[in-house]
Amino acid sequence: MDVSAVGAVTAGVIEKPDAAAANGDFKDAVFKSVEGVEAASREADAATADLALDRGENLHKVMIAIEKADVSLQLMIQVRNKVVNAYEDLMKISV
Repeated sequence: MDVSAVGAVTAGVIEKPDAAAANGDFKDAVFKSVEGVEAASREADAATADLALDRGENLHKVMIAIEKADVSLQLMIQVRNKVVNAYEDLMKISV
């Protein structure tokens, strides 16, 4: 079973940490992630509109764009949940 195409689909959704994240600038990493999710959502919306207006958009490409946007949003939600859980654990520590 060839799964090499899966890497191509997830390449635009899951990005490796950049220099800002490596330097500990968490805020910039979060903003960059939010921008990536918004870009994926805009791309999916544009592809859907092109398909609805019969501008030659391929249904398969539209579905892939929608799934990329969904996966990136779900990933961001899970990261947010982990950060909130970590914060709650820190708040439970007595000093």
